[in-house]
Amino acid sequence: MPQVTSGGGARKMAAEFKLLVHPVGKAAPALDAVLADMFAETQALTHVITGELKASGHTTSESGEDTWMGEIIYGSPMEGDEGPAYYAIYEQARGGDHDFYRTLPLYDDQIKAAIKMSFK
Repeated sequence: MPQVTSGGGARKMAAEFKLLVHPVGKAAPALDAVLADMFAETQALTHVITGELKASGHTTSESGEDTWMGEIIYGSPMEGDEGPAYYAIYEQARGGDHDFYRTLPLYDDQIKAAIKMSFK
């Protein structure tokens, strides 16, 4: 009768099973890479008059076993004496060329691919 031991093979199998049950841990680096591409796109689309709005942009991401969350944020306080780019929400709401988030839906397929990759 076969026996299961606690050697390296069993540990590897347990780690693989954990990724199957909780695949987000495996997808997080790929999702972070897509987030970085998306941020670069918003930076390219942000209008620059004073540079304050563009400089206020940043990303955050965090992941757990079952979740991944990434954000692209504009309008946060800047370092120094220039203050926050509080008007980011108004600039984005103007729409058209002013909406620096306008092309982000084009990344849906890359996000889906990153998630699908985690199940392989």
